[in-house]
Amino acid sequence: MNPNNIIEPITADEINEAHSAATDILEPLSEAECEQFIIAVKATLNFAGPKSFSGGQDHIRTIGRRLIALAWTITPDYFEEGPSLAQIAKAIGCTRATLSVHSAQARRQFGIRNRCQDHGWNYRDKKESKAA
Repeated sequence: MNPNNIIEPITADEINEAHSAATDILEPLSEAECEQFIIAVKATLNFAGPKSFSGGQDHIRTIGRRLIALAWTITPDYFEEGPSLAQIAKAIGCTRATLSVHSAQARRQFGIRNRCQDHGWNYRDKKESKAA
């Protein structure tokens, strides 16, 4: 992290790497599959991003935390050694409660539940939470 809390620009190498990865994903897909992929990416960005953006580190941290919570909710194995949400929170310098709220929102919004959430006594799926 740079000392002035300024977002560093993306390098040409990073852009090329992202383009290559996107090409690897999208080229073998049919047009209908590409449309579904775009819908999924939009849903992910919609979940992660704030509705208004005034800049600053708080918005960037929130986006990062929400994406981390979503990734963990989809599969904790995405992270090396499959850590708990509490372990991830400690590693990134936030509270377990913060990540837990984001994870619960992801779980309900996308209708997913991972092996680590099976014990949750207060789990309600999307339909149940709207009815309550």
